[in-house]
Amino acid sequence: MAEPLLQATAVECAYGASTVLFGVYLAVGAGEVVGLLGRDGMGKTTFIRTLMGLKAARAGEIGFASQLVSGWSPGRIGRIGLALVPEGRQVFANRSVDEYLTALRARRNGHAHGAAWDSRRVYELFPRLAERKRNLGSQLSGGEQTMLAIGRAMVTNPKMMILDGVTEGLTPLIREEVWHCLRQLRAEGLTLIVVDKCVNRLVEIADHRLILERRRVAWRGSSAQLQADPTVWHRYFGV
Repeated sequence: MAEPLLQATAVECAYGASTVLFGVYLAVGAGEVVGLLGRDGMGKTTFIRTLMGLKAARAGEIGFASQLVSGWSPGRIGRIGLALVPEGRQVFANRSVDEYLTALRARRNGHAHGAAWDSRRVYELFPRLAERKRNLGSQLSGGEQTMLAIGRAMVTNPKMMILDGVTEGLTPLIREEVWHCLRQLRAEGLTLIVVDKCVNRLVEIADHRLILERRRVAWRGSSAQLQADPTVWHRYFGV
């Protein structure tokens, strides 16, 4: 078996004396799409922040692209090809769409699968952004800010992209554009970790699922296994 592109081993995190992640394991192979699931407050965002170096792990190790990255800064991790589309978008209000995409393209990692992503390709995928390329971040709708947050990660041409709740609060039309984008990235072989409440839509693109419950891994398996076992749906999602 090939070495995983990303591997988290027995990761634990805490805020003060309160442990918020208990011994989480995750291995993601190149080209795989993993859905990270669980109810609110189960530690999904904390785990992602830890993978990105935004939160220090209390125990365990994180490896990415054949390097042990535990304790690295977010910038250093980003430079070797791990990109984050964060919860809440975090788009600067005083930069235009084109400035965003051009500036980040200049710092591209050069890890593209297939054709490199640049602003032109982002505009083709998200025509709304092309229409608003001179608009500042503060002049974009929530859906347009989400597209920009995805686009700014794409133009760095990462080896892996982590998306945290990117469809949250979007209209059905904009949400469908985001799912179309994720399907295209999957088709191009980009490795993805996706956190989203639309469990049924994740079934369409994810190879594997990881469910966090009570801040630890409660279930892991393929999308087919999850679909085939209604007890898992009922236990962890109440459906």
